Amino acid sequence: MTGRLAEDHALAQKLALGLAAIPGVVLDPAQVETNIVKIDLAEGLSAGEIVSQLKADYSVLCGTAGKNSIRFVTHYQISA
Repeated sequence: MTGRLAEDHALAQKLALGLAAIPGVVLDPAQVETNIVKIDLAEGLSAGEIVSQLKADYSVLCGTAGKNSIRFVTHYQISA
């Protein structure tokens, strides 16, 4: 799958730009250089609750990266 890494990186940048526009999300899209997007959440938001809600409501799979952080990864199974 290394042949499509550039595609995954571009999609991660698009995801980062969208996530950065959400109130309560702390993220500098310029810092995203790979297919991994890690966001921090404003005080009072729970990463675990948001990860669960994204899965239940939108079938979005992501993981917690701490109490107030979420990690997204783009790959060949993720489309724009």
